[in-house]
Amino acid sequence: MCFIRTRQAETFQIGQAKVVCHSENDKVTIIGAGLTLQEALLAADELSKEAVSIHVIDLFTIKLLDTVTIISNAKATSGRIITVEEHYPEGVFDALGMVL
Repeated sequence: MCFIRTRQAETFQIGQAKVVCHSENDKVTIIGAGLTLQEALLAADELSKEAVSIHVIDLFTIKLLDTVTIISNAKATSGRIITVEEHYPEGVFDALGMVL
């Protein structure tokens, strides 16, 4: 059994992460999932006040990890990635660490 928490009127595909915000001038890619996505979005808002723009990825699906989206966004921000983890044993970034 599994569940996915979604935003209203939005489609999700298992194995495909969502790039929630991005621009051409982004300095870093921040990856969050579930509760940590909200923290990543708050960070994006705070950084934008200082004229720092960032990519934010919603990595809501971890088994079928979307390496294509992760790697392409990392390349777009010169390899700079920040992961936001909640330290759950089956968490996103245990799997992510095996990829990068």
